[in-house]
Amino acid sequence: MSGAGAAAAPSTSTDPTAGRLPRAHPAALGVDPAAIERLTASLTRIGGVHSLMVVRRGQVVGEGWWAPYRAELPHTLNSVSKSVTALAVGVAIDEGLLGLDDRVIDLLPEDAPAQPSERLQRLTVRHLLTMSRGCSEPDFDGVRSRQTAEAVCFVLNEPLDHEPGERFVYSTGTTFLVAAILQRLTGGRLLDFVADRLFGPLGITTRDWDSSADGVDLGGSGLHLRTEELALLGQLLLQRGAWGGRQLVPADWLDLATSPQIATTDVAPFAGGAPGPGDWELGYGFQFWRSRHGAYRADGAFGQFIVVLPELETVVVTTAGLDPMDAVLDAIWTDLLPGIGALPDADAAPAAAALPETETAPDAGSDEPARLSGLRLPPQPGTSTSSRAHDLLGRRFAIDDGAHLIGLRIDIAVPADRVVDAAADADDDRAEWTLELETAHGVERLGAGHGRWVEGTTSVITGSPTPVGVSAGWDEAAEDDATADGARADGARGDGAVWRLRIQLIETAQTLTVAVTVDDDTVRIEGRMHGWFAPAELGPITGHATRRRGDESATPRSAG
Repeated sequence: MSGAGAAAAPSTSTDPTAGRLPRAHPAALGVDPAAIERLTASLTRIGGVHSLMVVRRGQVVGEGWWAPYRAELPHTLNSVSKSVTALAVGVAIDEGLLGLDDRVIDLLPEDAPAQPSERLQRLTVRHLLTMSRGCSEPDFDGVRSRQTAEAVCFVLNEPLDHEPGERFVYSTGTTFLVAAILQRLTGGRLLDFVADRLFGPLGITTRDWDSSADGVDLGGSGLHLRTEELALLGQLLLQRGAWGGRQLVPADWLDLATSPQIATTDVAPFAGGAPGPGDWELGYGFQFWRSRHGAYRADGAFGQFIVVLPELETVVVTTAGLDPMDAVLDAIWTDLLPGIGALPDADAAPAAAALPETETAPDAGSDEPARLSGLRLPPQPGTSTSSRAHDLLGRRFAIDDGAHLIGLRIDIAVPADRVVDAAADADDDRAEWTLELETAHGVERLGAGHGRWVEGTTSVITGSPTPVGVSAGWDEAAEDDATADGARADGARGDGAVWRLRIQLIETAQTLTVAVTVDDDTVRIEGRMHGWFAPAELGPITGHATRRRGDESATPRSAG
């Protein structure tokens, strides 16, 4: 986390260049630096938060990324995408392309059934935007929209069990229909429309929105942006659509979109099942959620947030990979909110003593932000070697049926006699494994750090090159957990230690945890994906050593 350097005069109208907001010391804009420190500590304790940015009066007063996540990397936004789609609708209405009460079957006639039901005939754009299409079941992932060749037709032909406008049912497929309408009306991709009308003027340079098989941007999910680009959108919202002397989004549209349009029901899955009034029970606008304390937000699964507090002239942005995610909002209200406006605005940054201990104060008058180093997600715990390491390391295994993976070899680059305890010596930068991952396209080499993260790229997980951060460690305690038949609670089998990997897909909310065990010449790989909607369990994948242990012709392996 960082509070930034000495502030320029507070401003509520921001027009940065090159997609970058100005920086200011938090106290210079009336924000108690200790509040940002408390929020950072809480988010670290919650775990799974990837980035945080706090903006007041158009200037960044706090920012941080938990390694291996970095400022320059885009992050998947999940349902924050819905709010961006709503901004596009407001622009399209202003340009005369459609109206709130236009019928959906008139806008998508080629995809409508030949004999539409009476409910479908009454379905309007307004109903789509308020998640009151009339469907019964929530749809959290939009996977069907991505994989179905005629996705628009598929969603539009789903049965409507309720009268449109009658009941709130959160559905990513519903927003997908909005995206399809916009693409039919504009004759191009939703991404191109948004880039021209919004991203370009804001200085947002990332251009990445997942599409369905028939070329429709998903609308309700699939957008990828950097943390600061999210903050730029948040500042645009705070300024009611005005930017650099232009009205990019009509102010009256934003007033409608961010005010409650429908009561929210059946929202326990969003709040982790927590009872009582909370941030998912205060109403829904046009693809925006209402929040406590007069706030509203763009909200994406696993902790992607743009929280806008108009009365406090503040925007808070997070990216994350955690579930449930209500703890992030609770921390904002509990730790940060009391510190906003707690100090009088200052013309210059305060002395270093007023900053959190972990920060370095800028010189008075400096525009450079103060930096907080050392934020990181916990790496995989464990030791750097094991009594069973010789069964795994230095041997090549042919994988039986591993989808993208057909061969595996693991080695280590620490002295054979050195055992490093991750908790006691987590900063040891000498402990690192090398994975050789053989695919149909060649061999990929990936590093895995002990007590730290090593960045790399692999296509084994998703089928296309994916940036990752990897840490690993031996779990000797797994031997104690083995039952008489060799099974363990984590699903791995065999006797002895387990080599564990923690892989962060650092442009997404996802974490892949992997357990690797060896029984004689057979390797077994099992994984679990966190931060995604699809089935979480991966594997088991098995493989066999290409040469038996002790064969002199086998590739030499590390003794550690």
